[in-house]
Amino acid sequence: QENVMLLTEDQNDSSKLPTCANMRRGLRWLLDGAQAGDQLFFAYSGHGAQVADATSDEDDGQDECLCPFDCVAPGGWPKNLIIDDELNDLFTNQLPEGVNCLCIYDCCHSASMEDLSCTFKTRTDTGVVKAVSNPRDIKG
Repeated sequence: QENVMLLTEDQNDSSKLPTCANMRRGLRWLLDGAQAGDQLFFAYSGHGAQVADATSDEDDGQDECLCPFDCVAPGGWPKNLIIDDELNDLFTNQLPEGVNCLCIYDCCHSASMEDLSCTFKTRTDTGVVKAVSNPRDIKG
């Protein structure tokens, strides 16, 4: 389908391998032409990791990252990572006004993958968990 992009290792097509370049191309494709009222969906199921924070903006000194197919390139680990700062910029600053995007990360370190200001509160009487987000992180 023309409105779905799937990157996997089993399609016998190098343009559909989940490499860093193809994943970044896919992220740009997702936002390209999006306009107010659009509902976008991004899902990542793969490896996630933490690396030393190069910008000193992380309280724990670690950036979370997606690990594309080519993250262990010649020269060793880490190469070709997609860092949480990049995802935060993409989905908070570059997402057009009035566009909603649901992102699901099925990977290690996914809870802080986009560096959103979000806390969870659990009601002790019912066990219901509620996410409370900082208004700056909500667009749409």
